[in-house]
Amino acid sequence: MMVVIRITFLLLGAFLVLFGLVLRRMNAKAASWPSTEGEITRSDVVVDPHDGGSSAEIKYSYVVDGDNFSSGQFSFGVRDNSPAKEQLLAEVFPVGRKVSVYYDPGNPSIAVVETRPSSGWTAIVAAGAVCVGVGLLAP
Repeated sequence: MMVVIRITFLLLGAFLVLFGLVLRRMNAKAASWPSTEGEITRSDVVVDPHDGGSSAEIKYSYVVDGDNFSSGQFSFGVRDNSPAKEQLLAEVFPVGRKVSVYYDPGNPSIAVVETRPSSGWTAIVAAGAVCVGVGLLAP
């Protein structure tokens, strides 16, 4: 039974470390993408009725080579979705605000407005490292 627990912690830890590093890499890659001007088309804070958490719903539209696109992908990363921070995010990006949209030149439908990595990726990697440690050190 302990072998199953150790393997579970090792696999979970490896997944979390990999996931965190992939998020970091995606943000770094997006920072080198070309940008175009976009416009915020939706900016709301939505409260989850199940757990009381909230999330900012930021949507924007943009044009690349004459083609219209829209997206709700704010960044590649994990945000602190506390109600106060999500409300602030919605206030900073009101409907109608012009923003720089960074898009994948190979697939312009993939885009973000924020390319700076959040601290969320480090927390994910740290949690993964703890899981790997537990898996290695468990009796």
